[in-house]
Amino acid sequence: MGKLDELEPKAVMRWFEEISSVPRGSMKEKKITAYIMKFAADRGLACSKDACGNVLVRKPASPGYEKRGALVLQSHMDMVCAKKKGVTHNFECEGLDLWVDGDRIKARGTTLGADNGIGVAYQLAILDDTVAPHPAIEAVFTVGEEIGMVGAVHFNMSQLTGKTMINFDAGGFTEGRIYVGCAGNQHAVLTQKLTYVTRTVGSHAVRITVSGLHGGHSGGDIDKGRGNASVIMGRLMALLLADGSTAVASFESGDTSQENKNGIPSQSAIVACTEDLQKLKDVVSGFEAVLKDELSDVDDGVTLELAERKMLPERVLSYASAHLTSQLLLVLPNGVRSMQRIFPDTPECSCNVGNVEMQGQEAAFYLSVRSCKSSLIDRICDEYRAVAALTDCKLHFDDRLPGWDYDKNSRIKSLVEAEYQKEFGRSPRFKVTHASTECAIFKEQIPDMDIISMGPIIYEEHTPEEYMGIASVGVLWKFVQNVIKEL
Repeated sequence: MGKLDELEPKAVMRWFEEISSVPRGSMKEKKITAYIMKFAADRGLACSKDACGNVLVRKPASPGYEKRGALVLQSHMDMVCAKKKGVTHNFECEGLDLWVDGDRIKARGTTLGADNGIGVAYQLAILDDTVAPHPAIEAVFTVGEEIGMVGAVHFNMSQLTGKTMINFDAGGFTEGRIYVGCAGNQHAVLTQKLTYVTRTVGSHAVRITVSGLHGGHSGGDIDKGRGNASVIMGRLMALLLADGSTAVASFESGDTSQENKNGIPSQSAIVACTEDLQKLKDVVSGFEAVLKDELSDVDDGVTLELAERKMLPERVLSYASAHLTSQLLLVLPNGVRSMQRIFPDTPECSCNVGNVEMQGQEAAFYLSVRSCKSSLIDRICDEYRAVAALTDCKLHFDDRLPGWDYDKNSRIKSLVEAEYQKEFGRSPRFKVTHASTECAIFKEQIPDMDIISMGPIIYEEHTPEEYMGIASVGVLWKFVQNVIKEL
């Protein structure tokens, strides 16, 4: 018996539980791809897979719906694979351990993968339904969304005949949120050269860990004021280096096991050598108190732990290298820069310092900037260039992801608004998400594609605290069926 067997809607929950048993980390989606292709073959549905691993399943129109334009459904197969400290879970060969907590579905110790597993489940439920009327369906399942929308970028859009698309990579439908646009995104990596010296100071070696932060999505959570473990690490490093009695041997921030390096880091660590252990303990304790005050009601659980190490490192970073690392983390742009005017509760432009990792003789700083306006992305990128030039660091930009502009004349938006008003007696809260979405790539390649994005309640995406609202899954399922019928 499955853990979700008694939950409604069974037509969706069945598929969500099944795909939760299939490993599907970013660019490791072979098993979920094979699962979907077998699903299609078992039902006699046309199915194809491209070289990147994206899957397209076609379902013919119901009788009487043949002359209506095809409907494109889209979601991504991959998930962020994060786990709590101390949890032993192998995402490459183990499924998720689902459990029900009241009206919430969670996964024990790991991310739930509702982002975007629930989208995949909705699409499978629609493809599996033999009763509900519908136009021709073109269901697209993409790979690598969480590490730069790799699948959508390489998907051949000319395969599609439909000009109307429902994307399921969203959240908050039962709170009135329906998405009609998204921000563009630019990732960058700043690389600092590191120099080492033979340790000459420090009779004690310690590891100082910053933990207890929520972290989160660098778009969806950037306006929540959460602590950034990379920035905090920079502040702590500056305090440790202040009087010359402490040297830094190593540092890191973020979950280095993740493919995605651009989230808001929830943890960081510094290994240091010191002559005065008590003084260092006092510095760490004092800084912890400062952080608890600054982050009260946002990250109440922030903790700085100090653990002594038996072995003293033979070499440490030169003061110049460690000092430059701390200064970079203090000056690199981070956080919300401006808010939108049409949708005033949504950031217009933000930037985030993600993971910071030592890679041999270099330190890599993973950076990202988001905005619905390309010019504002350009402005932050110029700030990155200025920092790199002033500090003699290297700077590499990945391909930019486009934005999806809000269209007040959208046909699917008008239909959804009318259905929502009829069903709930009020208007929905149309929003432009500050996260980047694959919708923008489809829109860029097919300019006349009419798109809307919806999803159930999902919170704490990309973290082991992720959960999905059970009731909201059913409410959206009924609504989507009505919308498809009206199309």
